Amino acid sequence: MSLVRTRARTFLPLVAAALPLLLTSAFAAKPLGVVSTLHADASQISISAGGTQHLFLDAGPESAGKKYVVIGSFLGTSPATILGATVVPLVSDRYFIVTLNGAGVSLLTTGASGHLDAQGKATAAIDLPPLSAPTLIGKTVHHAFALFDETTDLYYAASNAVRLTLLP
Repeated sequence: MSLVRTRARTFLPLVAAALPLLLTSAFAAKPLGVVSTLHADASQISISAGGTQHLFLDAGPESAGKKYVVIGSFLGTSPATILGATVVPLVSDRYFIVTLNGAGVSLLTTGASGHLDAQGKATAAIDLPPLSAPTLIGKTVHHAFALFDETTDLYYAASNAVRLTLLP
């Protein structure tokens, strides 16, 4: 038993010291995790009146031309979800899977996936016509985006999450 404790005391500090190196992407100069920014022009949409939330993706010029996908979750931002070689600050739920795979009904009407421009930027939008989703009244949905390396087939970076509250 003391041998196990001694090895654990030796091993754990090594893991702690190596953790920042383990969390560094081989594909970007930034650490893995939240490395890109996502901004929204609105945090609420009225279901009865309808409205639009524009999402502004910015992964920086070093990510120009990279593939991205906007992912969502109705369950919030914690615990985060490991996706490939990165951590997406969203709870994995059915909507997460739908938006990740691009199959099924999503709130995103434009820019759900694509390639970043020469500055490493893109836009997406959630456009809800009036009275289009009464079952979503009172719900909150979060979105983030993840970058995908098409040569390695790995997600390697993710943005922060932004919130959208759906009001009556």
